[in-house]
Amino acid sequence: MRMKGAAWLAGDRNPENSFQRLLDIHRELERDKRTVDGQLNELLDIHRELERDKRASDDRVRELLEKDEVSELRSAFRKASFFCVHGAVIEAPYPPVSPQIQNALAEEGYESVELYLGSQLIRRSDAVLDLGSGLGLSAIVAGMAANEGSVTGLEADPRVADLAQRNANRNVKNVTIRNSAVSVESGVFKFFQAPDFLANSLFPLEGATEISVPCVAFADLIAELQPDVITCDVEGVERNLFEGVDISCVRSIVLETHPVHIGDDGVQKCIADLAEAGLRKIDHLCWGPVLVFSRDKQDQYIEPFRIKPRGKKKNQYVAPFHLHNLPDVEIIRDIDSYRQSNSVHQGSTFVWYSPNWLYWWGGGIYTILRFAKFIADKGVKTIIYVYDNRGYPSLEKLRSDLDEAFPGHSITLTTSISELPEGHVAIATTHQSVFSVLRAPPCSARFYLMQEYESLLYTGGTQAEQANATYQLGFKGICGGDWLRSIFMSYGGKAIKFEFSVDRSVFYPSRPISDEIKRLFFFGRPTSDRRMYDLGVAVLQAIHEKYPHIEIIIAGLDDLPELPFPATYLGNLMIEETADLYRTCDIGLTFSGSNLSYLPLELMASGVPVLTNRGPQVSWFCKHLENAYCAYPFVSAFLDGFTQLVESKALRERLVRGGQESVVATSWASEADKIYAFISAEIGWDGSQR
Repeated sequence: MRMKGAAWLAGDRNPENSFQRLLDIHRELERDKRTVDGQLNELLDIHRELERDKRASDDRVRELLEKDEVSELRSAFRKASFFCVHGAVIEAPYPPVSPQIQNALAEEGYESVELYLGSQLIRRSDAVLDLGSGLGLSAIVAGMAANEGSVTGLEADPRVADLAQRNANRNVKNVTIRNSAVSVESGVFKFFQAPDFLANSLFPLEGATEISVPCVAFADLIAELQPDVITCDVEGVERNLFEGVDISCVRSIVLETHPVHIGDDGVQKCIADLAEAGLRKIDHLCWGPVLVFSRDKQDQYIEPFRIKPRGKKKNQYVAPFHLHNLPDVEIIRDIDSYRQSNSVHQGSTFVWYSPNWLYWWGGGIYTILRFAKFIADKGVKTIIYVYDNRGYPSLEKLRSDLDEAFPGHSITLTTSISELPEGHVAIATTHQSVFSVLRAPPCSARFYLMQEYESLLYTGGTQAEQANATYQLGFKGICGGDWLRSIFMSYGGKAIKFEFSVDRSVFYPSRPISDEIKRLFFFGRPTSDRRMYDLGVAVLQAIHEKYPHIEIIIAGLDDLPELPFPATYLGNLMIEETADLYRTCDIGLTFSGSNLSYLPLELMASGVPVLTNRGPQVSWFCKHLENAYCAYPFVSAFLDGFTQLVESKALRERLVRGGQESVVATSWASEADKIYAFISAEIGWDGSQR
């Protein structure tokens, strides 16, 4: 506008005309200003309304937490300054927590390296010193790992220290946060407090408020607390922190270095000072500026941090399995030589290398736990090592799950690889767990519980090739069904099969076959490609269009996207709830893109006719028109099969009879006996070694 006015004036020498034009420009600018002011006021009103909503949401979360109303928390979290991170409920309002950090908390990407390393190094009775606690998350995860020990955290910013203590009190009982800085000497520090606490500084900073904070000498802290483990993130103070201090009580340290503040020479000084104190750097555990030091040789067996996919984002690179995370490149460079490697002396402990879990009753996890329990009941010392636990769920929660599943069991559960004994009998359960077996203290024999052909779970990439390679490392196979056994043996391995079974005290029929089809069950889990959710939804759409009176029941995942037809969503159910649901349904629709799931057996045992897909991964158990209707993977084929089931009660009765005969042929106990006999024969046990 100004440029336009200047052009007008430059071409007109008449003062009166120029003045009039200036007035016109002024009026136009005033109109623009009023418009902008109105928009600004509107934005301010929106901001105030959002702030009111945020405060109300935060109050609602606090109320639900006090009442322990877990079921309503998920929706409340989405509107509030609370986040569920690594099993901990964290309050993180702005200020002092920036939106960027809030996003990192929401995606569980905040301090993920430090949290993982701390959870692996810390043992249950440890005393832990957490320097630079921030929001308290590192101290909380340490408190979960050291559930029989204690954690002391230091945080210089008084706002954040109070917040960290509130967060700790909400999640654990063994964490104390002190509002203090740490340095070589005690005293009072000048501290520059920024709106975003991550921008806090010991140096003058634009927009920051200067405050004074107490400072404690590092040597005094060590003398007072005698920590076993230290986690340290002190923004450059680390340069001279360890020099000349007696830290002989300290077993392990996780140290985040800050080269931007202390330079590369400062980092090397930290390494040298800790080496002089007897703490050696464990290179394979270090991640960028986060360094790990230990004087305990068992810590060398800990698996390194790995980036985990958190969902698909445009232009986001996620490395699912770094080559430098392999346990020993030399050991598996030549698979043939590894197959011939000698084992160590025979031990008497079985170790099951299990993946992490959220629900112990999930099919594959429950099978691992069940077999471990049956063999432990024979008097065999049994350990379940959860190899990929990052502190969530906590070790205490995992043990509680195991107690709930099998009250009075004799199994030891751990997330620390250093607790595994030399000479144990190792039982891998996934291709990732094979790498844990290779990194663990030496074992005397290696077995592979194979419940899936895992390369089918990945789209022809690195993990698919690595999964196939693990079948060639000389482990003995314990395979779920004929199909998997044939695959394992095709890679040159020796294997037995176990038959799938079902707990018939839970899954059983309760009513005769109905004359009319009223309810259809579908297992819906879009997060698992092998459950063929997209085909399932298309089939349900076609069924609804042809039979709109039939109620569609969907279970399997708590948060399902809205579907284009009416359905009843029941989320992720426990075993007994699932069995009760099956007995109310007239047909069960299931899909297995890889090895057969347990759902067809559970439905058969509950007296429900099964409609499933064809394929060798299914047909080793599901026989078309004998115990199931097996359709080709097309909507029209499934609709035709469903129509036949609806119109023929005789067909439904035949499939239910066949299903019942199939599931009574085996039991989990008899299959565990088979596995135990196989392992005993392979390792030369006669039972006296227990």
